[in-house]
Amino acid sequence: MRDDEDVIELEVIISSKSCGPKNAYFYVEISDGAPISFQCIANFRGPIVRVVEPIADFGLVKVNTTQKFRVTLENLSPIPS
Repeated sequence: MRDDEDVIELEVIISSKSCGPKNAYFYVEISDGAPISFQCIANFRGPIVRVVEPIADFGLVKVNTTQKFRVTLENLSPIPS
């Protein structure tokens, strides 16, 4: 069992503006103690969205004309989209 004096709490928050795997290397100097180094690896993903309307039915449309259809997306993740 360790004494409370030997325990160090460390909170690390990493973020990325792009998706994919990222690495972060940390080196912490501790006064009156040995330094600590560690690596954090994260795979950042974008938001998970679902199309609410499963079928886009444009109906009868003339050739070479423009038709609009509104699509509703639902964000299923805590990541803002």
